[in-house]
Amino acid sequence: MNEEMFQKLKTAKSAEEMIAVAREYGKELTKEQAEEMLAFENADGELSDDDLDNVAGGIDVPDWVKKYGPEALKLMQYLF
Repeated sequence: MNEEMFQKLKTAKSAEEMIAVAREYGKELTKEQAEEMLAFENADGELSDDDLDNVAGGIDVPDWVKKYGPEALKLMQYLF
């Protein structure tokens, strides 16, 4: 991909526009690929808490630990 094509793809407003730009440069782009690029381009750069947990590889903390705190977790580890 050259710089000119990249700039045109960045300014495209629809998946169809992106597909047309790709064809203009002899490249194939599926509608799904174009929509994914548009979604990425339009993202606000913020991850939701759930997305952040998934990316960070965190664990799903049970509600009772959230409610009673880490001391309850230590107690449960001791008991079991």
